[in-house]
Amino acid sequence: FMLIMSYLRKLAFTQFYGIVNGISGTLQFTALPSLMSNVDQHNVWVTIPTIMLFLGSLSSIVGNTSLFMASVSFGSLKIMEYSVRGVATELVYVSLDDESRYSGKQIITTFGVKIAKSLTSFLLSRITSGRDPDTNAKIFSSLTLFTSCLWLYFAILLAKKLKTGISMR
Repeated sequence: FMLIMSYLRKLAFTQFYGIVNGISGTLQFTALPSLMSNVDQHNVWVTIPTIMLFLGSLSSIVGNTSLFMASVSFGSLKIMEYSVRGVATELVYVSLDDESRYSGKQIITTFGVKIAKSLTSFLLSRITSGRDPDTNAKIFSSLTLFTSCLWLYFAILLAKKLKTGISMR
């Protein structure tokens, strides 16, 4: 029985990521080129966290333990990360000279991404250790809304800098 459950769990994850990758690939080659050429970049940076804030709010309203809403939120985040965020990130560096572009990418990749992922993993493991699952769901729901608001705040700051053309240094 456990072997069957393990197989079904792997199948579900594989199908989930297959759908996410299919949608991301479709967006990258169909909708994204026209979107990025017709929409200002600063609007794209603000739209991504706005969608996540909406989905997080909807998840809180529907219920903290809704697996479907958690899947929709996570899937949307991955779709946007794979298709939109990667392109939008590269466009930030276009106006920089070669050395600034290289240095900026290295600093952001090392500190912004890897350290943030490590800290997030550490904090999530500390939050979940020894707590009731219902309490964890409430904490994660609140944490999702808080981080989405924080993300939106910084995206708006970035969008203002991109809109006014102020140097990012």
